[in-house]
Amino acid sequence: MSNLIIIEQAALNEFNYKLDSIISKLEGKQESTKEWLSAQEAMEILKIKQTSLWTYRKSGQLTFTKINKKVYFLRKDIMNLLDKYKIVGFNLKK
Repeated sequence: MSNLIIIEQAALNEFNYKLDSIISKLEGKQESTKEWLSAQEAMEILKIKQTSLWTYRKSGQLTFTKINKKVYFLRKDIMNLLDKYKIVGFNLKK
């Protein structure tokens, strides 16, 4: 005999969001152990192009290390940059 469970759409959406978050954290766990990232990896995380990355470097918003024309970024510096511009959501009620 099967039981029917009824759940509100909002609760289902919240559950799906949390489940997606857990899955993405588990999938990215191996990658997150890497401390130093290439410019390409930094651009992928930040979802930006090379010119934007160069602007962040030039303005001092993102520190970097350069060895033989190759640029590296610390993962924690990239995450700090993302946190710096984080906007806390707000609820719009009509």
